[in-house]
Amino acid sequence: MKKCRFLVLSGDQPDDQQEKNKNERLHYMQFVQALKYQAEDQQLDFTFVVMPGTGHDLPFTYQKLIGAWARGKKLPESGN
Repeated sequence: MKKCRFLVLSGDQPDDQQEKNKNERLHYMQFVQALKYQAEDQQLDFTFVVMPGTGHDLPFTYQKLIGAWARGKKLPESGN
């Protein structure tokens, strides 16, 4: 897996379905954070990007970011 690269993008706003269970969102973010720590411990190339003000949509800005990542550019990380 050390030859693989991983990218996780997540909006920080709940959508209508997630609004019904706010704990589900918290659990998801905790899971991704734990995954990030595990990946770092294993020295894997793992990038986690939180998309502020975004729910389940994928804004154009982040579509461009995915393209840059796919071309091998290092992205700034964000997270909780």
